Amino acid sequence: MLNKILLLISKRRWLKRIILPLFPLPTIGYLNVKYESKSENCAGKVFLSLHDFRGPSFYIMYDGEEAFFHYEKKGKERLFSLINQREGTFIDIGANIGLFSVFYKMKKNNLSVVCFEPNALAFSCLEKTKSSFKFKDFTLENLGVADKDGELPLYSDDLDSGGHSFIREECEEGKEGKDREEQAEAKVKTVAIDSYLAKRKIEKISAIKMDVEGFEINAVKGMLETIKKYHPPILLECQHANFKRIDNLQEILINGSIEYEYKIEHIDTEYTFELKDWREFALKKLEEGVGASDYLLF
Repeated sequence: MLNKILLLISKRRWLKRIILPLFPLPTIGYLNVKYESKSENCAGKVFLSLHDFRGPSFYIMYDGEEAFFHYEKKGKERLFSLINQREGTFIDIGANIGLFSVFYKMKKNNLSVVCFEPNALAFSCLEKTKSSFKFKDFTLENLGVADKDGELPLYSDDLDSGGHSFIREECEEGKEGKDREEQAEAKVKTVAIDSYLAKRKIEKISAIKMDVEGFEINAVKGMLETIKKYHPPILLECQHANFKRIDNLQEILINGSIEYEYKIEHIDTEYTFELKDWREFALKKLEEGVGASDYLLF
């Protein structure tokens, strides 16, 4: 009953703005989710941030169980169709509360999953969700993904539970009256995918999903050997302004001796083109006023 009341309050942003400064509401709630098919029967609690105003947690608490399945449905199901054609571990970079990984694990219980999530609150939600569903072969890493192993400051956005980033400018003014320097959390540990997979002797990759709020260039630099070796499908959100850089994703992949000829699909329009045309397409989108888009490399 308490959880239902908290969800009712938390999905009304105007009410939450009034209550939060006055009363210390719990930070974590949950949504009951169930999936049934001929081969799978799975049910559990998906834990979320009750303080979220516009991110993944708010999206699913607002529309309930149906929203869990519909969240970024187009890209999520497109990638899953490719996962079903391959063997190996699914890598979720910037997993947040697990709306991709949990969805995939519910639909394919024997899928091996590794989630990377540096934000403490989102990671706590992931741990609770894993426990609720009793998932096995579902590894959670409280780490960021970068071009090398190390540490970086993580900047937060209190209005968007999916908005934290290693790039300060990518965070919205989540704390009114405070500049972004004050939004930096304690430094979090980072890892390069190439070194992580080598240390853990993970030898097959079915696919990679990446949502790292503008940090995609750094993350890809740390997984070039993995891409060369396994040619995994990669679903990622890209900031179009980053294609103005000399070291943009197109150049990194081409100059990284990636012999596999990836095709690129723009998820929203389903338009497909060659890797060599990615920069031109992205900059056109930027001119049209589209700051970011989801793309599938396959």
